[in-house]
Amino acid sequence: MLQCGFGFSSKHLYSICIKSSEEVSCVVGPVEWSVRTPVLPEGAWKMEARAVTLEPMRVLRVEHRGPYNQIGKAFSLLGTILQKNGIDPAGAKWLGIFLSDPETIPQEELRSEACVTVSADVDPPSDDRIGLREIPAGLYATTRHTGSYAGLGRSWGEFCGEWIPTSGFRVRQGVCFEIYVKGGESGADESEWQTDLYEPIEPSV
Repeated sequence: MLQCGFGFSSKHLYSICIKSSEEVSCVVGPVEWSVRTPVLPEGAWKMEARAVTLEPMRVLRVEHRGPYNQIGKAFSLLGTILQKNGIDPAGAKWLGIFLSDPETIPQEELRSEACVTVSADVDPPSDDRIGLREIPAGLYATTRHTGSYAGLGRSWGEFCGEWIPTSGFRVRQGVCFEIYVKGGESGADESEWQTDLYEPIEPSV
């Protein structure tokens, strides 16, 4: 079962993404790396990031209401429901979807979803606590954050505030998201955890 240790210490992710989308979310799927790389002024900050195309994703989801750093409870419930219904998550991707702006919504009213990817032949269990969501395909900028979840806010701020504006792309209407590649469930030290960040984009010209 997935062990979660999400710890959002900054609001950069949500304040940036809400400007271009009514939802802030996370998803995972096959990607096709582009070769477009931003040209930055000499001496400027530089992040390793790319533009990718994602296929539509199908996920099972459990809703969570409250502080985002407590979404681990929803992941635990999701794992329990999968086990009870004989759904094997081996090889699946676990992701979180964040639907509220913490800049304007009280912590106790924030809405998010704990999710796991499933194939087209998997039907949602007959349980009111779980649902199905399809994430649309599209063009996204992506980068990898390595380290504790506490540093995600800073990475999002640099990614959206510095890399994208110099990349030849601009943020488009859509959803931004995170893929939890390796975390506490792996037994690795926090310094080795990996989280992939995605932001919807389009060519700026």
